[in-house]
Amino acid sequence: MFLAVLIIAGLAWSEYQLANQESDSRIVNISGRQRMLSQKISKVVAELAAKPDTETSTRLTAELTDALNLWERSQNALRFGDASIGITGDNSPTVNRMYSELDPIYERILSLGKIIVTLTRSDRVGSAEFFKATSEILSNENSFLMGMNNIVFTHDREASARVTKSRIIVFSVNILLLSFMIFLWFVIIRPALRKAQAIDKAKSEFISLASHQLKTPPTAIKLLTERLLGGKMGTFTDKQKEYLGDIRSSNQRMIDLVNTLLNVSRIDMGGFIIQIKEKNPDIIIQNILDELKLIIDKKQLELRAIFLEKNIMLMLDESLFRIVINNLVINAIHYTAEGGKVQIECKVVSKGQTFGGKFLEENCFMIIVSDTGYGIPQKEQSKIFTKLFRADNAREKNTDGTGLGLYIVKSILDHSGGSIWFTSRENEGSVFYVAIPMSGMRAKAGEKELVA
Repeated sequence: MFLAVLIIAGLAWSEYQLANQESDSRIVNISGRQRMLSQKISKVVAELAAKPDTETSTRLTAELTDALNLWERSQNALRFGDASIGITGDNSPTVNRMYSELDPIYERILSLGKIIVTLTRSDRVGSAEFFKATSEILSNENSFLMGMNNIVFTHDREASARVTKSRIIVFSVNILLLSFMIFLWFVIIRPALRKAQAIDKAKSEFISLASHQLKTPPTAIKLLTERLLGGKMGTFTDKQKEYLGDIRSSNQRMIDLVNTLLNVSRIDMGGFIIQIKEKNPDIIIQNILDELKLIIDKKQLELRAIFLEKNIMLMLDESLFRIVINNLVINAIHYTAEGGKVQIECKVVSKGQTFGGKFLEENCFMIIVSDTGYGIPQKEQSKIFTKLFRADNAREKNTDGTGLGLYIVKSILDHSGGSIWFTSRENEGSVFYVAIPMSGMRAKAGEKELVA
């Protein structure tokens, strides 16, 4: 609140000073014009006194009238302000006193000028009254010019003092703001950030530790179930085998969930390893598709895999690469209705091309996973890689998801030099693009590996 008040006050003061400076500049300009108009009035009056011809006299009279009108308006603006020309009229007592002292001379010259205009128009240029008025204007000119010079000098000096004062105030406010921000940083923000980081680290460590502890019982259950189903503990009825199968699949979901939590904690702590070796990506992808064949067949999905005609070798961390591809393909399977289509395509793309609306800045190995599934609502697409986020239609169609898969995929690719993006339309399907530089994944030192 205090900071907001300071900022608003500083902006208001700056705006006020800017308006004053603009007004000061206009006052100086108009004061200079007043002096030139005074000299012009004296010059025109002197020329009229020389009894020019009728045409010249008419022209000079018009010039004198215009000069007197402008002179009067400008003097009033200097004295009392004129919003139409940006003058506030907020003069100091000293300047106002000087104007008051100059007023009799100004008013006398103005009055005499109007008399001369009247005499000229009535063809009385040579009259004694005309010469008297002319003489008095010429004699008062220097007094007016000196008075205006003194006013401008005083006004300039006061304006400079205001500018100096303004700079001191602005500097002081800035120092105060800076001090307050330093206070906020060291006393409130930084301790709060450290506390939040400590809480986040403790949470990640707790999840990691808990996941390790949770992993042991399901692993034992898995081994025992495999032994039972393998017939090493005797024969079972078909119903018993069905129950054991349910136990095995439910236990495997528990193992997958624990592994996911372990991976998330290691990603959040920034300590996972990326170990790269030369691998054939097509073979890894084909192995993943073979492992998922039962699920694909169960949903009667049409799977199409398009590989490169010529095998290539890339520097990959096979375990991490499997996590990326496995998550994308499983998502396509889970969120595509029975009888739908899933396609995975591998291709090498040269830099400068555009895929899915993204411009590629280097040569890449692309994996494109597409489906004819439920798609992602437009309003939720910006959150799709966020931890624990699941789109509304995804939660309705599949209640078992964790909202962590795509977060893990993006984190792996971000840390290894790759990238991922997508296009999607609700009820029409999605296309996910994975780009890995042809130089391969980027190695990274760490403490532990992610669990595939």
